[in-house]
Amino acid sequence: MKTVRIEAHGDPEQIKFHEGPSPAPGPGQALVQITAAGVNFMDIGVVNGMYQLEPLPFTPGVEGAGRIVALGESADHLGVGDRVGWSFVLGNYAYC
Repeated sequence: MKTVRIEAHGDPEQIKFHEGPSPAPGPGQALVQITAAGVNFMDIGVVNGMYQLEPLPFTPGVEGAGRIVALGESADHLGVGDRVGWSFVLGNYAYC
């Protein structure tokens, strides 16, 4: 999985690309292939340290949309291939 990670607060140069394994969805969770992620004022504030939402390093992004590619146990109200969207869920700057 490819992600954008913030390893230190500051200028946009602090944004680093990272590659690692795709996570497996846990119970009641879905793994989503992100097709759109919002880049807005809050995301810029997270990079420069105005908002501290998670300990460093972390993947920013708080809104997005995509398609479900895997489901965890008990996530039976969703289906693989379903289109989904969300707001204020940290970690959207990722692609599996």
